[in-house]
Amino acid sequence: NDLPGSDAKTWNFSAGYNITLVEGRNDYEFIVTDKVLKTATLKRTFLYDNKEPVVTIISPALNSWNGVKSLDVSGNVTEDTGISKIGYKVVEGSSGMVPSDPPSWTPFTVNGNSISASITASEGVNTLWIYAQDSIGNSNSSSPLSHEFKVDTEAPVLTVDNEAIINLKTSDTGIVFSGTATDSAQL
Repeated sequence: NDLPGSDAKTWNFSAGYNITLVEGRNDYEFIVTDKVLKTATLKRTFLYDNKEPVVTIISPALNSWNGVKSLDVSGNVTEDTGISKIGYKVVEGSSGMVPSDPPSWTPFTVNGNSISASITASEGVNTLWIYAQDSIGNSNSSSPLSHEFKVDTEAPVLTVDNEAIINLKTSDTGIVFSGTATDSAQL
């Protein structure tokens, strides 16, 4: 390496400077000036990202009841450096153990920051697991987002204990009904 101020026409250098990058975009400008004060400028942008993508599911709403098994999922993903993978897996039951191999889950359709998918859920409680990885490699693979929702496609069942009162004709104003209402979901 030649030192600045020598008569060399080429000066090789490596930046030994400690540059501190902040989250997001970092713009730097490198300027070199020769002995007759002519300059050359080189501009560079660095994107620093050490955070995983943030995913929000809009529909189906968290803990919502849905009357059909075929549902359209929609949501948003926030990430400064771009998304390289975003996928989902639907599991019957409450969230518990994360399903295996998140990077291999079914990919969402991505349009800008919006994500969507058509899914088929099971009757009762379902968990939608979401895996996201940005273009730098930050991901939520160690703790994918879980989003619970419920499906109830069956009508409730109503029974009356005393069938004799179906076509009852009476002058009594104090009629007592009793029976049972059941459903596979909440009433």
